[in-house]
Amino acid sequence: RDISFFNLIYGALLALAIYHLCLFFVLRDTSALYFIFYILFTCVFHYSLNNPTIFGLLDIEDITKYNRISLLFGVTCLFWYTLFVRSFLQVKTFLPRIDKIVIIFVFFIADKSHIIICRFHTVMVNTVFFCNFI
Repeated sequence: RDISFFNLIYGALLALAIYHLCLFFVLRDTSALYFIFYILFTCVFHYSLNNPTIFGLLDIEDITKYNRISLLFGVTCLFWYTLFVRSFLQVKTFLPRIDKIVIIFVFFIADKSHIIICRFHTVMVNTVFFCNFI
């Protein structure tokens, strides 16, 4: 794969995040903050898909940890995207019934990310515990 192409995309996403951070400081709009987190977690999610070692923290052989971390980044990306859309489109004001469905969806995403974190933490604790005995 061409690494420079991915670096160009990551740089563009980070520049977009910095631009929206400036907008957040000027406008004090929470939807800009949600969009910043969405952009950052999208960048990290795609980086975890393209780089299996994830910032050099995992070995390539640990495919289950890799899949869970990538899934966690993807779910977190979806979480921030949902909050951004809810805030930017002002769903609570214009569509209160749909807003309740969106809130349930956000809690569902948060619940699924909690399950992924707990499973990853259990795998990491077992790995560290086992490595201490070797």
